[in-house]
Amino acid sequence: MFFKDLFSKPDSNSSKKQQEKITFSNKSDQQGGFEKVVLTTSKDLSRLYSGAQSLAKMFESLHEDPDMRLLIASGTTGYVCHETVKAKGEKFDVRETNDGRHFYFGDAINRYFFENSNSVFTYLGGYYQHKFHGKDVPDINAAIMQGVTDIGNENYLIWGKYRPDDVFKFALTGWMGLYRQKAEEICKSADEWPQLFGITLQEILLHINGDPDELYRKALECAMYLSRMDIDSQKKPI
Repeated sequence: MFFKDLFSKPDSNSSKKQQEKITFSNKSDQQGGFEKVVLTTSKDLSRLYSGAQSLAKMFESLHEDPDMRLLIASGTTGYVCHETVKAKGEKFDVRETNDGRHFYFGDAINRYFFENSNSVFTYLGGYYQHKFHGKDVPDINAAIMQGVTDIGNENYLIWGKYRPDDVFKFALTGWMGLYRQKAEEICKSADEWPQLFGITLQEILLHINGDPDELYRKALECAMYLSRMDIDSQKKPI
């Protein structure tokens, strides 16, 4: 079973009507919580969850080591947000580093990663709250600011171990070779890609042993960094 925030309230007749999904937030929408977006029916959620289970098994079969599985699944999930922006023809805010690499920001990518009830962050938060029985998710703003700092650091390593370019190559190869095809089979439109992979990442997290806080932070760090990458984000050969 997948988890969203523990404050989501299904319609009293959710088996017959649409079920409203609320992004987790310590504040109500009237007090400044994240925006609500298009309602998703229980039937849609069942379809995406079934697809996510299939994808999670694919990640598991390709990456037996749990640490590597989380790394590649997190990176791919982040990159899917980037690909969704491109597929929708939306705009990025492109930033260039001192060494000529380009990274991608902006409202469009934030919408799929952070800012709606179908976002990747929603399902990461749902995992965290499930593991900690409703405890507030750590402040995302600190993670965002750290992520911006990391992009400006040419010596940055994901989790202090892995070169972003190497993780990006895994994510890009997987997306172009297999995962995009599966996403197009499962999803009605590109809008659903981030939600599908957010549920997939949550499913993978739920089946990895370890400190939930550390696993959450590792998944968030890797996914967020990869969401801002494209081919021209890689270091140029010397």
